[in-house]
Amino acid sequence: IKELQKHLNDQRLIDVFKKTLQLTQMQRAYRTLPVILIVEDQIFSQKMLTSILKDYECHIAGSASEAILMYMEKCPDIVFLDIELPDMNGHNFAKLVNAIDDNAFVIMVTGNQYEKDIALAKENNVKGFVGKPYERKRIMDFMEKYRETKRKSK
Repeated sequence: IKELQKHLNDQRLIDVFKKTLQLTQMQRAYRTLPVILIVEDQIFSQKMLTSILKDYECHIAGSASEAILMYMEKCPDIVFLDIELPDMNGHNFAKLVNAIDDNAFVIMVTGNQYEKDIALAKENNVKGFVGKPYERKRIMDFMEKYRETKRKSK
């Protein structure tokens, strides 16, 4: 993945990702409920989020490399993204997702609530920031924020 990280600033690779994603984005138009991608390497945190989001279709990736492939395949509506991943920083992943998907809706979920992380998340067009341990209400507030965003865009 270190090799991939070097290329994430390569505009040609981003363009290929973008074109691939455009083919799968049509899936979103036919969904009645949002599809969620949880990018989190800690199993306990994965279970917490899937438990809170049990009424939705959730896909789990334990690493950024797995998440990139899953993003291309599933074209999720919402991504709950940890900052600390084994193969890539979550901020870099958020930057990539926003570069390839104009409709990306990324929420950072992390134990790191440092000002620099919050600032970097905003810089990368992340829609929200949730600290661990997760609170059901906070997660569901972001689900509602997504629904509002989607209603306004119609």
